[in-house]
Amino acid sequence: MYGKKTLLKCNLKCDFCVKDFGVVKNFYTFALISEHRMMLELMKILIVEEDFISRKYLSDLLSFSGFECYTAHNAAEGLDLYSKVMPSVVVCSLTMHGISGLEFIKNLKQKYPFANVVFTASKSSENLVIQALRLGAVGYIKKPVQDSEILPLLESIDKRIIDLSNPKDNYGSLSSGNLTFVFNTEYGAPSRIVDRLMSELGDFFGEEDQLDIAVGLSELVTNAIEHGNLNISYQEKQKVAFDDRLDELYHNRLANNNLAKRKVTVKYEFSPQSCSWTIADEGDGFDCNAVPDPTLNENIGNFSGRGIFITRQFFDSLEYLGKGNVVKVVKKRKNVD
Repeated sequence: MYGKKTLLKCNLKCDFCVKDFGVVKNFYTFALISEHRMMLELMKILIVEEDFISRKYLSDLLSFSGFECYTAHNAAEGLDLYSKVMPSVVVCSLTMHGISGLEFIKNLKQKYPFANVVFTASKSSENLVIQALRLGAVGYIKKPVQDSEILPLLESIDKRIIDLSNPKDNYGSLSSGNLTFVFNTEYGAPSRIVDRLMSELGDFFGEEDQLDIAVGLSELVTNAIEHGNLNISYQEKQKVAFDDRLDELYHNRLANNNLAKRKVTVKYEFSPQSCSWTIADEGDGFDCNAVPDPTLNENIGNFSGRGIFITRQFFDSLEYLGKGNVVKVVKKRKNVD
């Protein structure tokens, strides 16, 4: 699954970087990808993108971040290269000439049911997004791709692959119960929170469902930290993400003690039939009814609300409670009477 090991080195002019054992690392990559590890086994990524600039950007970004990248300029080449490389994750464009992104995902999943596919799209019809998710894609990144979005997603998938390849040999299993977790608002917290929540799943779900849950929880927890506790608006995040200054915005907000001391509370309930997660932040909340409907033609170019829309596809139900700072999602277990 993995290739040789490598040192994560930063060759960029970063505003925020840290030095650890003499190795300079980009702060964002250091916090969310290396997580204080000097050495990281390379995760193989296959990029299928017909646009040269987008393909080169993704390849450079992910190679710099510690991944082993392979590229294909169309779907046919991507299908052929997949069988030779057997990558951990495929990142493909949803819109391609010839064999479309949807056809690529369908063909790939038919031959390799456990392939992990993340797709990219800009101003696409939400019907296409839903079709891609129903075909088995595990994640969606909007164009232009930002490291603040794709790196945490790949890290989440990477950790789930490792966890699933090293199952715990537990004698007996839990049938039902509930747990309540309280998490601090910190830089890089979303990935660690999701890891902790996923560690409690046990054998309740199969590999594909676990990946769906991990991606969905990552979106909701990130919203609770950023939009809820740190009061980072969608517009603010888009602006700084485009300039690669999201880490700077995080640190500015965390310098405010009133925001930094806020918590995220997660109540996890499980039974033989389903599992649910209720995520609460300490922010001001929002009017969930005012979120733009991304399926309407007038909102096709507006990415606001897409995160919630996509997350709904990963769970059987999603409901905002109270003033909008609490969200509950439910995932039913398959093959349960």
